[in-house]
Amino acid sequence: MSKVVAMTHQVRPGDPQYIQETRICTMAKSTRIYVSLASSQGDRITRLRSAIRHLATVVTIERVSHLYAPTLEGKIDPDATMSAVVVAQTSLQPLALLKALKAIERDLGRPADAIDGSAIIDLDLLFYGSMQIESLGLTVPHPRMQCRAEILKPLFELEPRLMHPVLHYTIAEMLGDVPEANLVQQYRP
Repeated sequence: MSKVVAMTHQVRPGDPQYIQETRICTMAKSTRIYVSLASSQGDRITRLRSAIRHLATVVTIERVSHLYAPTLEGKIDPDATMSAVVVAQTSLQPLALLKALKAIERDLGRPADAIDGSAIIDLDLLFYGSMQIESLGLTVPHPRMQCRAEILKPLFELEPRLMHPVLHYTIAEMLGDVPEANLVQQYRP
Protein backbone atom coordinates (compact mmCIF):
# COMPACT_ATOMS: atom_id res chain seq x y z
CA MET A 1 0.00 0.00 0.00
CA SER A 2 1.24 3.50 -0.72
CA LYS A 3 2.29 5.86 2.02
CA VAL A 4 1.11 9.44 1.98
CA VAL A 5 3.69 11.92 3.23
CA ALA A 6 3.24 15.65 3.81
CA MET A 7 6.27 17.67 2.73
CA THR A 8 6.98 21.33 3.45
CA HIS A 9 9.11 23.41 1.11
CA GLN A 10 11.14 26.38 2.29
CA VAL A 11 11.40 29.44 0.11
CA ARG A 12 14.81 30.40 1.65
CA PRO A 13 16.22 30.31 5.11
CA GLY A 14 15.31 33.56 6.84
CA ASP A 15 12.49 34.42 4.41
CA PRO A 16 9.41 35.86 6.19
CA GLN A 17 7.25 33.35 4.40
CA TYR A 18 8.99 30.29 5.80
CA ILE A 19 6.56 27.79 4.39
CA GLN A 20 5.75 28.32 0.74
CA GLU A 21 3.34 25.40 0.41
CA THR A 22 2.55 21.96 1.68
CA ARG A 23 2.27 19.24 -0.90
CA ILE A 24 1.03 15.71 -0.58
CA CYS A 25 3.26 13.21 -2.36
CA THR A 26 2.56 9.56 -2.88
CA MET A 27 5.53 7.32 -2.46
CA ALA A 28 4.83 3.97 -4.09
CA LYS A 29 6.38 0.96 -2.43
CA SER A 30 8.04 -1.43 -4.84
CA THR A 31 7.60 -5.19 -4.43
CA ARG A 32 9.72 -7.95 -5.95
CA ILE A 33 7.69 -10.30 -8.10
CA TYR A 34 8.33 -13.48 -10.06
CA VAL A 35 6.36 -14.14 -13.24
CA SER A 36 6.37 -17.35 -15.25
CA LEU A 37 5.92 -17.07 -19.03
CA ALA A 38 5.02 -20.00 -21.26
CA SER A 39 4.03 -20.48 -24.88
CA SER A 40 2.91 -23.71 -26.51
CA GLN A 41 1.79 -22.67 -29.99
CA GLY A 42 3.22 -20.99 -33.06
CA ASP A 43 6.48 -19.05 -32.90
CA ARG A 44 6.96 -19.56 -29.18
CA ILE A 45 10.33 -17.81 -28.90
CA THR A 46 9.11 -14.64 -30.62
CA ARG A 47 5.94 -14.69 -28.54
CA LEU A 48 7.90 -15.03 -25.27
CA ARG A 49 10.23 -12.19 -26.26
CA SER A 50 7.21 -10.05 -27.08
CA ALA A 51 5.62 -10.91 -23.73
CA ILE A 52 8.79 -9.80 -21.94
CA ARG A 53 8.78 -6.49 -23.86
CA HIS A 54 5.11 -5.94 -22.94
CA LEU A 55 5.81 -6.86 -19.32
CA ALA A 56 8.62 -4.29 -19.19
CA THR A 57 6.03 -1.56 -19.82
CA VAL A 58 4.24 -2.32 -16.53
CA VAL A 59 7.03 -3.55 -14.22
CA THR A 60 10.76 -2.97 -13.82
CA ILE A 61 12.48 -6.15 -15.01
CA GLU A 62 15.59 -7.12 -13.07
CA ARG A 63 16.47 -10.48 -14.61
CA VAL A 64 15.14 -12.97 -17.16
CA SER A 65 15.96 -16.67 -17.20
CA HIS A 66 16.96 -18.62 -20.27
CA LEU A 67 14.21 -20.43 -22.13
CA TYR A 68 13.39 -23.99 -21.05
CA ALA A 69 11.54 -26.84 -22.75
CA PRO A 70 10.86 -30.51 -22.07
CA THR A 71 13.00 -33.09 -23.81
CA LEU A 72 11.87 -36.12 -25.76
CA GLU A 73 14.42 -38.92 -25.94
CA GLY A 74 17.16 -36.54 -24.86
CA LYS A 75 16.34 -33.79 -27.38
CA ILE A 76 14.20 -30.68 -27.05
CA ASP A 77 10.76 -31.50 -28.36
CA PRO A 78 10.21 -29.01 -31.24
CA ASP A 79 6.49 -28.76 -30.45
CA ALA A 80 6.82 -28.49 -26.68
CA THR A 81 5.83 -25.62 -24.45
CA MET A 82 8.69 -23.18 -23.89
CA SER A 83 8.97 -21.31 -20.62
CA ALA A 84 10.96 -18.67 -18.77
CA VAL A 85 10.78 -16.71 -15.53
CA VAL A 86 11.15 -12.97 -14.97
CA VAL A 87 12.20 -11.30 -11.72
CA ALA A 88 10.88 -7.75 -11.51
CA GLN A 89 9.84 -4.92 -9.24
CA THR A 90 6.36 -3.43 -9.28
CA SER A 91 4.39 -0.77 -7.48
CA LEU A 92 1.13 -2.28 -8.74
CA GLN A 93 -1.08 -3.99 -6.22
CA PRO A 94 -1.57 -7.76 -6.83
CA LEU A 95 -4.98 -7.59 -8.52
CA ALA A 96 -3.90 -4.65 -10.70
CA LEU A 97 -0.82 -6.65 -11.69
CA LEU A 98 -2.97 -9.67 -12.53
CA LYS A 99 -5.16 -7.45 -14.70
CA ALA A 100 -2.04 -6.17 -16.51
CA LEU A 101 -0.78 -9.75 -17.06
CA LYS A 102 -4.15 -10.78 -18.52
CA ALA A 103 -4.12 -7.72 -20.80
CA ILE A 104 -0.68 -8.74 -22.10
CA GLU A 105 -1.99 -12.25 -22.80
CA ARG A 106 -4.95 -10.82 -24.73
CA ASP A 107 -2.70 -8.42 -26.65
CA LEU A 108 -0.56 -11.38 -27.74
CA GLY A 109 -3.53 -13.37 -28.99
CA ARG A 110 -4.61 -15.56 -26.09
CA PRO A 111 -8.33 -16.24 -26.21
CA ALA A 112 -10.19 -15.54 -22.98
CA ASP A 113 -11.34 -19.18 -22.78
CA ALA A 114 -7.87 -20.74 -23.29
CA ILE A 115 -6.94 -23.54 -20.93
CA ASP A 116 -3.52 -23.45 -19.27
CA GLY A 117 -1.09 -25.76 -21.02
CA SER A 118 -2.58 -25.16 -24.44
CA ALA A 119 -2.20 -21.41 -24.53
CA ILE A 120 -0.57 -19.25 -27.14
CA ILE A 121 0.90 -17.33 -24.19
CA ASP A 122 0.50 -17.82 -20.45
CA LEU A 123 1.76 -15.41 -17.77
CA ASP A 124 1.48 -16.55 -14.16
CA LEU A 125 2.30 -14.58 -11.04
CA LEU A 126 4.42 -16.97 -8.98
CA PHE A 127 5.35 -14.74 -6.04
CA TYR A 128 4.39 -11.24 -4.97
CA GLY A 129 6.98 -10.45 -2.32
CA SER A 130 6.33 -12.89 0.50
CA MET A 131 2.58 -12.28 0.41
CA GLN A 132 0.03 -15.07 0.55
CA ILE A 133 -3.09 -14.21 -1.43
CA GLU A 134 -6.25 -16.21 -2.00
CA SER A 135 -8.95 -14.37 -3.85
CA LEU A 136 -11.24 -14.97 -6.76
CA GLY A 137 -8.94 -15.38 -9.75
CA LEU A 138 -5.62 -15.02 -7.91
CA THR A 139 -3.69 -17.36 -5.66
CA VAL A 140 -0.14 -16.41 -4.67
CA PRO A 141 2.21 -18.17 -4.36
CA HIS A 142 1.22 -20.04 -7.51
CA PRO A 143 -0.65 -23.12 -6.20
CA ARG A 144 0.97 -25.76 -8.47
CA MET A 145 4.45 -24.42 -9.03
CA GLN A 146 6.10 -26.93 -6.68
CA CYS A 147 5.07 -29.76 -9.03
CA ARG A 148 6.05 -28.14 -12.32
CA ALA A 149 9.62 -28.49 -13.54
CA GLU A 150 8.95 -26.04 -16.39
CA ILE A 151 8.46 -23.32 -13.74
CA LEU A 152 11.03 -24.50 -11.20
CA LYS A 153 13.95 -24.93 -13.63
CA PRO A 154 14.04 -21.29 -14.83
CA LEU A 155 13.23 -20.09 -11.30
CA PHE A 156 16.12 -22.19 -9.97
CA GLU A 157 18.44 -20.53 -12.49
CA LEU A 158 17.56 -17.11 -11.05
CA GLU A 159 16.92 -17.77 -7.35
CA PRO A 160 17.82 -21.29 -6.13
CA ARG A 161 17.67 -20.27 -2.46
CA LEU A 162 14.37 -18.38 -2.68
CA MET A 163 12.11 -19.68 0.09
CA HIS A 164 8.49 -20.56 -0.67
CA PRO A 165 6.55 -18.56 1.97
CA VAL A 166 3.92 -21.25 2.51
CA LEU A 167 5.74 -24.55 2.00
CA HIS A 168 8.99 -23.32 3.60
CA TYR A 169 11.15 -25.08 1.01
CA THR A 170 13.69 -23.42 -1.26
CA ILE A 171 13.32 -23.56 -5.03
CA ALA A 172 16.28 -25.97 -5.09
CA GLU A 173 14.56 -28.30 -2.61
CA MET A 174 11.26 -28.23 -4.51
CA LEU A 175 13.02 -28.89 -7.82
CA GLY A 176 14.81 -31.86 -6.25
CA ASP A 177 11.42 -33.37 -5.40
CA VAL A 178 10.04 -33.21 -8.96
CA PRO A 179 10.67 -36.60 -10.63
CA GLU A 180 10.67 -35.26 -14.22
CA ALA A 181 12.95 -32.28 -13.45
CA ASN A 182 15.77 -33.73 -15.56
CA LEU A 183 13.44 -33.86 -18.59
CA VAL A 184 13.17 -30.04 -18.72
CA GLN A 185 16.30 -28.50 -20.18
CA GLN A 186 17.58 -25.09 -21.18
CA TYR A 187 16.76 -24.35 -24.81
CA ARG A 188 19.87 -23.85 -26.94
CA PRO A 189 19.05 -23.02 -30.58
